Amino acid sequence: VYAPNYSIPQTRASSDGLAIDI
Repeated sequence: VYAPNYSIPQTRASSDGLAIDI
C-alpha cells in the first residue's frame, strides 16, 4: 500500500518520495 511517508510510521522510503507500508 502506498501512502505519504508521514502517514505510516513503519514504511520504506521509495524513489517516488512515497513510502511502502510493510
